[in-house]
Amino acid sequence: AEPSGKKKSAIAEKLYYSLMRHRHPVVGILRKGDVYFDVLTLADAQINLLAETVNDVYIKIKTP
Repeated sequence: AEPSGKKKSAIAEKLYYSLMRHRHPVVGILRKGDVYFDVLTLADAQINLLAETVNDVYIKIKTP
């Protein structure tokens, strides 16, 4: 089930700030409950690291 607007915004905010505190910090854009990344500025090798970092952080914030 899709999270409600408030819950989605809370998850996005946690994700955004947790990514910046990760051992591989990631800077994104937090806008209206969504987190965006400028992937055109990344080298191909960095795309995998970005995906792994986002997945790692997402799992940590979603696990109670």
